[in-house]
Amino acid sequence: MMQVLISSLLALVLFLCGLAIYRLLLSPIAGFPGPKIAALTGWYEFYHDYWCLGTYVFQIEKMHQDYGPIVRINPYELSIHDPAFYSTVYVTGSQRRTENYSHFAKGIDFDGKGASREGSQAKQAGKLATVHIAAAKEAKTKSEVSGQTSTNHTSLFRHIFSSEIPPSELSVERLTKEAEVLLGAGTVSTGRTLDFISYYVLADHNIRRRLEEELIEVMANYPRVPPKLVELEKLDYLKALIKEGLRLAMAELYIVLAVLYRSGGAKLELFETQESDVTPAHDFLIPLPRLESKGVRVVVGGG
Repeated sequence: MMQVLISSLLALVLFLCGLAIYRLLLSPIAGFPGPKIAALTGWYEFYHDYWCLGTYVFQIEKMHQDYGPIVRINPYELSIHDPAFYSTVYVTGSQRRTENYSHFAKGIDFDGKGASREGSQAKQAGKLATVHIAAAKEAKTKSEVSGQTSTNHTSLFRHIFSSEIPPSELSVERLTKEAEVLLGAGTVSTGRTLDFISYYVLADHNIRRRLEEELIEVMANYPRVPPKLVELEKLDYLKALIKEGLRLAMAELYIVLAVLYRSGGAKLELFETQESDVTPAHDFLIPLPRLESKGVRVVVGGG
């Protein structure tokens, strides 16, 4: 029994030594700079994200300051802090650079495993999306057989099936995952951006006054005559606020901010809300403020 235990321990030590040698010296990304402990084990990242509550993103920022624009942040990944390199790494012009979607999906529970709230919501949306995607694919197949193209019920996925995207990218499973990502990008990220912008609009009366003045003309007949997006995009101050907040979901942000802060609209005042309620302090897939924050809270008065 003792001999078996010793043999097992020896095998484990040899395995760990071999793994360490591979990760530090033989891995395809072994030559990139970064802390050796991060290259050696994923527990370093786990420590910062679990025990330090989602703060590894700030540790990565420090790594870039110490090691440069490209650093190794764990045994398998690099972090690139260079905007000029964006189109080389990410999908642009329908050109996919890697096959790492499954790795990304596991991290946000889009692979059907785990029990996060966001993942559960995404899976429910995925089930609904699957029905529409399958219908769009069937409609495309029928049109190819009949030689006739239907113009009814145009949707995003019907358009995708009619595009020049390679068939390998058009499986129902693959497009369902894309639909889940689309849902997340159009809800959580936009909501966080609105939180961020609204705090500063309500916290600074000069910003609020200037925005109201700029919106007087374009929002004069709201809600009877809603403003057009092209009209809102011509408003310099509103445009600057959105760019300062974040370049996400432009159409939604233009319309929602115009409605919220038009002159004569509901009077909003911050309620027990501080800048720390919108400033990112943790990275849990999306940037979040301090954990004890109750979010941006406002008191709504009459218009």
